[in-house]
Amino acid sequence: MGAIDDLLEASHQAKSYWETLANVAPETTEKLLKILESIPSLENAAKAELRELGDGTQEIGGHKFRVSAGPVKQTFNIDDVLLEAEERNHLEALLDAGFLTYSVDAKQLDRLPETLKVTYQDLMQEKRGTARVSLPKTLWKQ
Repeated sequence: MGAIDDLLEASHQAKSYWETLANVAPETTEKLLKILESIPSLENAAKAELRELGDGTQEIGGHKFRVSAGPVKQTFNIDDVLLEAEERNHLEALLDAGFLTYSVDAKQLDRLPETLKVTYQDLMQEKRGTARVSLPKTLWKQ
């Protein structure tokens, strides 16, 4: 178990360094711990702000922050599809094709016969997923 032992040893050494730092400079250690505790909420707030700036790379404070668009998801409004299917008497065909289950499966649109596909593809909606934000790896390094 070499990797596990290495991890445990590194953890032990880090704790030892923290104890040494706390003994030598307790006020500085306390301030550092407060900063480290605040990092996750600061990162989340910064990510939200970066998402508002839009896709692309932003250079701020000498660091490059990258925002890339989230994936586009195709969905259907189940009420619209059910109403359309009932009006056209397509409900059984949609169920048999796997397009309609307890929810509409947008990935199964291509499996519909062309006569049905033409009708139902217009009900498709696209939703953009959450934008992904990558923080620079050098942000916390000296």
